[in-house]
Amino acid sequence: MRHIIGTTVRRILGIDDTQQPESQVRYLKDVSKSNKQISVSQENLFTFIDSVKDKHGIEEISLFRKGNAIFSSEDDLENVTTLYETFERTRPLMDKRLLMLKDKYWVTIYEKQEFIFIIKRFVKMNEIELNALTSDILKNLDHVLLEERNIMESIYTNGII
Repeated sequence: MRHIIGTTVRRILGIDDTQQPESQVRYLKDVSKSNKQISVSQENLFTFIDSVKDKHGIEEISLFRKGNAIFSSEDDLENVTTLYETFERTRPLMDKRLLMLKDKYWVTIYEKQEFIFIIKRFVKMNEIELNALTSDILKNLDHVLLEERNIMESIYTNGII
């Protein structure tokens, strides 16, 4: 009887006495230790994108900023641009995320800081996975873009293009 009254009171008052799932927390800590931190140091943009895709189990990733594509691992840039435009059109109607099933992939389009991420994956990404992916990219983005700028300047300066 005491248990029934206690349960009823907790539900009415909205008291949450659940405990943190220790086994899940330990598992996530173990997995995070085994995955080394992504570092771009002397790698180029394509190597960086491939390492992010491998680490997070992603098929394709694209990044936009102020309507311009910063990078995309997808070959069909027109498709990515269409997805970006769809997100821009629906943005006033929703929160900062759009999730759709397209051609057997889950496409997640979301905004973080001033960037728009477009992710294609066979399974949906949860909030923790999205935050980890975003963190890896944004942490290394300045260095990657600076390195690419230096490469392009060198190519133009040396008359290769």
